[in-house]
Amino acid sequence: MLGIINHSRVPLRLAVFAGFLGAAASFGVAMIYLVYKLLFWNSFTVGLAPMLIGIFFIASLQLVFLGVLGEYVGAIYTQVQHRPYTIERERINFPAPPSAPPTMATSTKPEQA
Repeated sequence: MLGIINHSRVPLRLAVFAGFLGAAASFGVAMIYLVYKLLFWNSFTVGLAPMLIGIFFIASLQLVFLGVLGEYVGAIYTQVQHRPYTIERERINFPAPPSAPPTMATSTKPEQA
């Protein structure tokens, strides 16, 4: 699991996307329920539908905000790691630090006689 979380923000973005989809679906079902309730006012039975729609909508909003918070924490985690932005193969026109191993540019080749 750390291999997925350590190098990728995709699971967090999927959580935000799933939350938006769930919230949109809950809102759509709520609007359909409202229209159906207004059209068939007298014959409409009282049930659990409004409460379930509200619960799914709130859960979707929580998933969205959890994903946004996770993105924020992931950005902080990336900055704290101090990873280099690029990988250098060799440096040209810079003196090598004393503790660095010799590279192709700074190594001395044995002279041929």
